[in-house]
Amino acid sequence: PGPAAAVFLTIMRSVSEAGEVPGKSSTGDFYDRLPAVDSFSAGLGGMSAPVPDDWYVVMTDVVSSTKAIESGKYKTVNIAGSLPIIAIARVIGTLRRPFVFGGDGMTFLVGPEHIAEVRRVLARVVRDIGNLYDLEVRAVSIPVKLLYRDGGAISVSKVKVSDQYYQAFLRGSGVKLAEDLMKSVSPEAASFRIPVAEDQESVNYEGFTCRWADVPSATGITAALIVEPRESGDPAAIMASIEEILGSDESYHPLRVESMRMGGGDSTWREPFRVNSGGRKNLRYRIGTFFESIMIFMIRLVYALKIPIRSGINEVWRVKEQNIENPDFRKYEEAIKMIISLERDQLTRLRDMLETARQAGSLYFGIHESDKAHLTCIATVETGDDVHFVDAADGGYALAAKELKAQKMA
Repeated sequence: PGPAAAVFLTIMRSVSEAGEVPGKSSTGDFYDRLPAVDSFSAGLGGMSAPVPDDWYVVMTDVVSSTKAIESGKYKTVNIAGSLPIIAIARVIGTLRRPFVFGGDGMTFLVGPEHIAEVRRVLARVVRDIGNLYDLEVRAVSIPVKLLYRDGGAISVSKVKVSDQYYQAFLRGSGVKLAEDLMKSVSPEAASFRIPVAEDQESVNYEGFTCRWADVPSATGITAALIVEPRESGDPAAIMASIEEILGSDESYHPLRVESMRMGGGDSTWREPFRVNSGGRKNLRYRIGTFFESIMIFMIRLVYALKIPIRSGINEVWRVKEQNIENPDFRKYEEAIKMIISLERDQLTRLRDMLETARQAGSLYFGIHESDKAHLTCIATVETGDDVHFVDAADGGYALAAKELKAQKMA
């Protein structure tokens, strides 16, 4: 059988062995049992499994993120998008769960056994982001069964990016329905809102780090691209057309070893200590940043001399290479989202191709052009999970989404 059929048969086999059908009953290990494909293209073209109907879609986004970005806060907007992910991962105990980082927000699928604690923790995350960065964050948890009741569909597939990072692809109208509910002011939508915590309980953000400076494009342009297929649009075919212009993923990968630099004044390496000390430059903050500056110096030295030293899952002497192996520079959440490095003529051809497809009614798209990539944070946990959130500098996905929304409203 072809790749899609093989994936479908594997999913059905795993479901049969468990004696349960996803989407019909509670399966706490639903995502664990979901077989992974080994390429981005296979994830787009393969089968996906419906999310169990007693799970929840947990979403966050930064209110007025475009205004914040235009005032120079793109790095803190990205931090606000990533902190909820590591906080939820700490509740669940692993990052090997279905989530998508969206630049100014995130989507995380959560099982019923964790949802109560996730809601409590997210209320505190929203509080912390407001206190630290003066950003308002919306956070909701919406029952999947409600999305199904209202005619929505939501399914997930899993792609193995590396041994440390398994990426979830989210499909179906339920994704957009959940986003619309998050931004709605209706009484029903308000019932899903996670309010700002009033207590002073701390949140475990361990594993949140931001050591890298922005990474200059090797080709002159780093762009954030969002392509949302319409009814007649096939994600796999759209991706094939994109790669006809850009070449292989190695060609348009936004990170290059020779361009990566750790630390420095234009990086956000102090932010984890600000977060964990409540924004106060107290003794804890000063001690933490002191030892972190030493750590960054030692990592640079080990990398330069290629001393074979490990730290947990990290091979320190090839830390740049490991970062390039585990990024989320491509993803799918009912739209193809990519951070790409490309040349001016490629960008022109890409925009022309997408505009032709848009006029034909097969897709909407948005592109934000920059000259560097921003590694917001690196989220790791003891289980060996490792993901590097990538956006384009100066607005990235949030500003690409602005163009896409304008097309849909035209």
